Amino acid sequence: MMTDKDRLNIIQSLIISAMPENIGDIYSESFYLFLEISDPNIKKIAENSINQLRSTARNAEIGWIISSKPPIPSHKLNETEQIQLIALNVTLFSFCYGVERLNETSLLTSPDSIPVRFYINSIYHYIAALYLLDKNDDPIGGMVYKTINPMGLSSILEPIKQILDRPMEGNLSFGETIKKIRNDFMVHGTFSPNDVASVINKAKLREQREIIHLSDLIWELFNQSFILELKIIALLTSIGTNTQQLLDKINN
Repeated sequence: MMTDKDRLNIIQSLIISAMPENIGDIYSESFYLFLEISDPNIKKIAENSINQLRSTARNAEIGWIISSKPPIPSHKLNETEQIQLIALNVTLFSFCYGVERLNETSLLTSPDSIPVRFYINSIYHYIAALYLLDKNDDPIGGMVYKTINPMGLSSILEPIKQILDRPMEGNLSFGETIKKIRNDFMVHGTFSPNDVASVINKAKLREQREIIHLSDLIWELFNQSFILELKIIALLTSIGTNTQQLLDKINN
């Protein structure tokens, strides 16, 4: 049986072997091993290792192979669809940047500082826009599904859907909790203490355990969004997308 120390050793070995030709696969495999670690001390060491790996993977761009098995669309993507994926990747990069800055800012300031509030509120909006809004009869809401589903790529969102469906207190899922905070307080609220109390009470966010749970799920969603970003880069590389050529056509 594999132990947490075994998982850490594998992660560190994988990171040593990382290069532009495989960094997408390495990051994904390392993160899934990280999720299986239960010992908090070992998990912290593994997280630091993955953070170092992400600092390299963050430089990935279209043209890097990064994965041996890029996602395969259901048809040959036309120029408009390639532009959509490029724009989606830029948006995912922005979301991931915000989550990382939130983590840094919370360490440098206080948990209730204005910079922390700005980043966390921005993250709620991003999560809602990317994965939650206008769900209707779709398996997942947001802009990402509506963009990639017509391309036959919706299966790559399954890890993200699993996180959004994760149960929290108050008979709400993680996705429903984020959406309730965003809608009832940040969009349709009136700055009334009653608005805040309603959301907090419904989601049971007065309990420290649930606050930590919410933070952990945001961090997990961030990592899966980063992996999604890498998958899209791998796909666009595999089909020979020329970003500059496409942008020149738009500008002309």
